[in-house]
Amino acid sequence: MDLVVLILITIIIMLILRRLDSFVFFLVGLDILLNLFTIIKDQITVEAIYNFLDEYIPTSFIDIIDKYSNGLFHGILIWLYIFVVVLFEYYLLKMIIKKSRRS
Repeated sequence: MDLVVLILITIIIMLILRRLDSFVFFLVGLDILLNLFTIIKDQITVEAIYNFLDEYIPTSFIDIIDKYSNGLFHGILIWLYIFVVVLFEYYLLKMIIKKSRRS
């Protein structure tokens, strides 16, 4: 179910943002947020909050892909994820270089 929701949200965001760099920053930002929730879950001692985060918040996009897909589809999704992260690094470096040239 998480994978279907993730794919639908991704398609909706792609239609709304219409620019690849905006989509990439959104997707990686969301993945960073999921990782942040995982770190909070691992450090928290309140059992109710831990159980909520453990049950309803996935650890990352990779975890969602691993949980709900297998075979060729799994491989394609993993490579798409890697491609998005590489694009994020490219856009990030491009922005840093552009900022350093202005100074």
